[in-house]
Amino acid sequence: MGLMFNMGDPVDSSLFAPLIRRALRNQTIFIFCHPEGALATEGSNKNRFFAGAQNDNIANVMDYAKLSLIREVARTRAGGVSRLLAATMMTALVVIPASANGNTVRIAVDKGFKVSASSNAPMAVRFEPEECHQGLDGAKLITARATRVGMDINGHATACRTVLMESPEPIRVGSKDYPGLMILARDGSGITAVNHVDMEDYIASVISSEMGSNWPLEALKAQAVASRTFAMYQMERSREALYDMESTVRSQVYRGLYEGDRVKEAVDSTRGLIAVYDGAPAGTFYHSSSGGRTENPREVWGRERLPYLASKPALFEERSPHFNWRLRLSAGEIRDKLKKAGFTTGSVISIEPVSFTSSGRVARLRLVLGPNKRKVELRGEYFRKIIGDTRLPSTKFRVAKDSSGAYTFIGQGYGHGVGMSQWSARGLADHGRGFEEIIQAFYPGVTIAPFGKQQNL
Repeated sequence: MGLMFNMGDPVDSSLFAPLIRRALRNQTIFIFCHPEGALATEGSNKNRFFAGAQNDNIANVMDYAKLSLIREVARTRAGGVSRLLAATMMTALVVIPASANGNTVRIAVDKGFKVSASSNAPMAVRFEPEECHQGLDGAKLITARATRVGMDINGHATACRTVLMESPEPIRVGSKDYPGLMILARDGSGITAVNHVDMEDYIASVISSEMGSNWPLEALKAQAVASRTFAMYQMERSREALYDMESTVRSQVYRGLYEGDRVKEAVDSTRGLIAVYDGAPAGTFYHSSSGGRTENPREVWGRERLPYLASKPALFEERSPHFNWRLRLSAGEIRDKLKKAGFTTGSVISIEPVSFTSSGRVARLRLVLGPNKRKVELRGEYFRKIIGDTRLPSTKFRVAKDSSGAYTFIGQGYGHGVGMSQWSARGLADHGRGFEEIIQAFYPGVTIAPFGKQQNL
């Protein structure tokens, strides 16, 4: 539901900046306009932040909005909102709710029955519903524990569903420090900590976590474009959810604050650029290394065929620590993993791949389980998930049983194999390829364009 404020005088930024920051916490869109013309919101504009200059009428503002993204409006740090407001004469402020926008991304950074957030500086603390709790503004530590009716906050039982925190210093959750806004929300049977962070800060942290600052600059740039596009792709699918992505390999690895001048250079030099296919952010999946050839997503997840994600050779992966790998697991360990996944097992008598994908990965495998020699067929990717996707590096393997009953998996690559191979991207950069060439090598047919202009392509 929108809010309208009539203003006849120049805007007092000290009055309205807190209002805008509060709305930002709720993933809100702002359209600043003047009396001439009627305000209309169109589908293509619902996830933008717009600003009109002093003499613009609403038609000009909306037309400008189709082509522009004013990033400073989305920033909650360093007075970015105040600077914009102070420079703009407005007679109406319209606040329109939205679930996501192109500048702020929502990342689930921790989950549990009890979650704490702290800062070295006093935090601005707000609650939803607002009347559920008082008196913690300026606190340096907030601990939320799930209860039947809401949350126990710093030892006080409340009906609160959400705690919102801002600080001039990073906010720590677990062992990591995060920029931006932190939310502790009642979610399912527990508490989820969600970091609302500027997109470019998020991408810098992802690059630092996924590749590191010592990789070739063009590989880092390719990762920036792939990660930014993947974030936008996920955000379009999570509008009604509490968060857009997780901070683990299930989405993209995000560790909060980052270090590294090369990472910053990679982000700044590709700022706002995404890979576009058919007028929308492409599904730029990526993985560590493919073992020589990438995989079709249909073979991994059963998804529709996407032309830009077709299986293709991945060159120069030899430097990957998982180019070749070997893993030995006892029959007892495999049995325990299967049991934890819900399978009733005795001994593991045999494991045998029965079909392979076109890139050589195990599509399905058959297990014979005692004592009745029951046969169970599993998808290769599901078996990898059962064993642990950081333990069993990929599904590109063969398996042998030794005299002790243990199983040795001998394979290649690390990850699901879909999209860009990071180690191949590094090799291509080492051989002189630019980031645009690397993106085209793994996502052929996409167009690299600034976010906000994809509808015009």
